[in-house]
Amino acid sequence: MAMFEDLLSRGYLPVQLPPNFTSETFANELPNFQAQWDAIGTPPSTLFERFSVPRSSYYRRITAILNPISFYYLARDITQYWAQIQAHYAKSPLSKSTPVIAGGLRAITIPKFSELYEEKITAAAGFRYALITDVSAFFPTIYTHVIPWALHTKAVAKANKAKIPVVFGNILDGRSMGVQDGQTIGLPIGPDTSHILAETVAVAIDEQIIQTLGGVPRGFRYVDDFFFFFSKREEAERALAAVTRAVSDYQLQVNASKTRIIETKELVEESWKYAIKRLSVSSARRQQRDDIHHYFESLFSLEKRFKDESLVKYGVKQISSTIIKKSNWNIFESYLLKCAYGFPNTIQVIAHILSTYQHHGYPVDKDAVFRLCNNLIAASAASDHHGEVAWLLWVCKQLDIDLSATVVDEIERMASPVCTLMLLDLQHAGTVTTPPAAGALTQYAAAGALQSAEWLLAYEGGRRHWLGNADTNFIDNHAHFGPLRVAGVRFYDENKVVPPIFDFKTPAETAEDFDFDTDAEIEEEFDFDEMDEEYFDSSDV
Repeated sequence: MAMFEDLLSRGYLPVQLPPNFTSETFANELPNFQAQWDAIGTPPSTLFERFSVPRSSYYRRITAILNPISFYYLARDITQYWAQIQAHYAKSPLSKSTPVIAGGLRAITIPKFSELYEEKITAAAGFRYALITDVSAFFPTIYTHVIPWALHTKAVAKANKAKIPVVFGNILDGRSMGVQDGQTIGLPIGPDTSHILAETVAVAIDEQIIQTLGGVPRGFRYVDDFFFFFSKREEAERALAAVTRAVSDYQLQVNASKTRIIETKELVEESWKYAIKRLSVSSARRQQRDDIHHYFESLFSLEKRFKDESLVKYGVKQISSTIIKKSNWNIFESYLLKCAYGFPNTIQVIAHILSTYQHHGYPVDKDAVFRLCNNLIAASAASDHHGEVAWLLWVCKQLDIDLSATVVDEIERMASPVCTLMLLDLQHAGTVTTPPAAGALTQYAAAGALQSAEWLLAYEGGRRHWLGNADTNFIDNHAHFGPLRVAGVRFYDENKVVPPIFDFKTPAETAEDFDFDTDAEIEEEFDFDEMDEEYFDSSDV
């Protein structure tokens, strides 16, 4: 698939959204609307929807669901100047996070930070001191005008402010402003385009550091994290001054709370990862039951010690590659629901696990899941925790779980287009028996809403007549969204079938005639989806 189509299909929506949100048809139907869109001229600035998701250690991250109008032109122009952007990337011998267009979960591929641990250890060999630092709130504080500074130098960019190919950075600057209603501060977290643009700025910072130090320091940069190694402490201090100056020259700040100069003997990865990797779960039914108890008790003990919620998510993902025997499902399920209550960033993984075992005919305790969804949605909705609510609604959709009228009211009060759209889907499918509030959504059946932060609800709800609208004229008469509807482009697919985490290698095999309670190892009978979204879901940007 060409780069432009790849960005539209797999580089657009945040990875933290439930799988019913998709932009595949945005790419597949491109020939049916591209000429009309390209003929429009100057596109309007648009607003994006803010979608709050849980991060590690109880912090939140605000991801962005960009309007497809502005994203289209940004992705198109990045594609047009991709060769020049790659040439710019090649200037940095320090970067370990250069985006590559390759097949995978997303349109771009970037090495996982966890894979760089050995790189860190080998780079430190023979040196006594390590400088570790990063940029504070990197993506949210990037000044879009520094994109042309980074690509063409500040002097050239300031002398040539026209949006022309010779200074294409100005074009990308303008497109970056367009996705956020003309704002110049920040790159939205979620789309791959932000990683591409952020790396252009980081490469320019690398260049300045090298110039100041008079050579390439030993070590590397990963996104906005710097790891440099030196024989003398004063060399590390000089390098820190160079990093601080370079970062500041691009209107950014070094994160003082994460900056330190240490002896290389202190370079250790989080020891909890190795502790979790050593945990094992037997295939034998009786031993497996004991191992499940030990596994989760160990996770909870490690979390209490390290105060890091990400280790529980890591552990839940690790055990998802072990097939739990059917007679042990009840205790395993109980631990999963306990994790969902205590550690919000595990809900996405747990949702997939519940759906997978339901797919294979396991006796999912729907009463317990009903309690979980109703209690946790009510609490999360009150705090505008969109990610938790959305994934729990997805669980309701997969397992046919109803919601109480009180919980429905809490979701409607959130004013979250993603969560409202999912709730409408459940209501119109009959899964949730409480009907939509009469007349509450008609305000979104208007042309102006299609360029607002509520564009997703306006378009997807409007074309299905879920907003109380009698017709779709407000969509059909819109210069951009009209051609999308005619082409059959959708960003929400209520009928999308989500593959389970593991499924039979042989299609003829079915859950009904397979023994999920044998003492034998059965994993080799299945193909596994690794659910590997580490960089896009966990990077500290």
